[in-house]
Amino acid sequence: MLGRPAQFVSEIISGKKEITRESAEQISAALGTSAEFWLNLQDSYLLWKQAQDSHTRESLDAVATRAR
Repeated sequence: MLGRPAQFVSEIISGKKEITRESAEQISAALGTSAEFWLNLQDSYLLWKQAQDSHTRESLDAVATRAR
């Protein structure tokens, strides 16, 4: 449907490949949704993944401390 290999979709689902603006447009056209929906899902996933990293959390905590 997207004109992309099945591996492309599989890598997006497994988190190995990010949804780009182009792929978000293609997915949205295929499924009748908005590209923004798919880009927001990608951003939410990346923020969640970043929050799981202890080094990143420590760095952000340090920023928050300096801001106070």
